[in-house]
Amino acid sequence: MSEDAPDMCAPEIYREFGKPYTEQVAAAGGGCWIHHHAKGFHVHGDVAKVKGLKMGELSWDPNCPRPVDRLETILAENAGVPLMIRCTARDVYEKIESMKRGRLALMLMADSLPEAEEALAFIRKHTPAWEESCL
Repeated sequence: MSEDAPDMCAPEIYREFGKPYTEQVAAAGGGCWIHHHAKGFHVHGDVAKVKGLKMGELSWDPNCPRPVDRLETILAENAGVPLMIRCTARDVYEKIESMKRGRLALMLMADSLPEAEEALAFIRKHTPAWEESCL
């Protein structure tokens, strides 16, 4: 589901006019995956609390803070709900400890296949539980 419109609203407006309807759709569909934008950091805490949320995605937008740079805050707001974010290989190397504290799906932005393979090897080396949970 897209929650792009709430990214332009005040949190109290989303709570009153958006979230209840998003939750109705989520209930009818057995849960939901919500996409919204970094422009909506101010409503993310409310989006992350949508009943039935199975996965959230925060897009990386121009002229906005990158979600990966606010990872600790976002993970706290998500309270265990998996999160999809974009990141670079450098982000992986610099933020692996924070990444290990959350349930993440990373969209790795790499300049080359070898760069992506190296970053993935680094992730696997530093998150041994990941390999066991994927079997």
